[in-house]
Amino acid sequence: MAKRKKTKKKEPESYFIGIDDPVELRKHILEPTREVLQFLQSYEQFQKTKEEKAHHIQELKQDLKSIRTEVNKLKRFLPKSKLKTAAKKETAPKEHQPSKKVKAVPPELASLEQELGSIEKKLGTLSE
Repeated sequence: MAKRKKTKKKEPESYFIGIDDPVELRKHILEPTREVLQFLQSYEQFQKTKEEKAHHIQELKQDLKSIRTEVNKLKRFLPKSKLKTAAKKETAPKEHQPSKKVKAVPPELASLEQELGSIEKKLGTLSE
């Protein structure tokens, strides 16, 4: 068998590039990172609010369920009566008859019409 020759791995050549304003470049790199972090924080807050909402909804459902069971228990213990049908008859909607509205002339309007009529008479006598 032939022995393989050991070859050294060539390291990539490193190149150096001069940066005119390194502080400004860092700012440009770090600003988007800061924005991403702010976005992630707001997203975490949103997730927390969403979880709280789901928790409150679940509590509300449990409360409603317990209220329904208590109301059903109460209905079983109360005597049955026919008051419900009587109450419904009393609250039946009454037919409203449209009332005829008579337009009452306000006293101001009547007095203005009288003054206008008297002025027209005076103008008629002056033009003759």
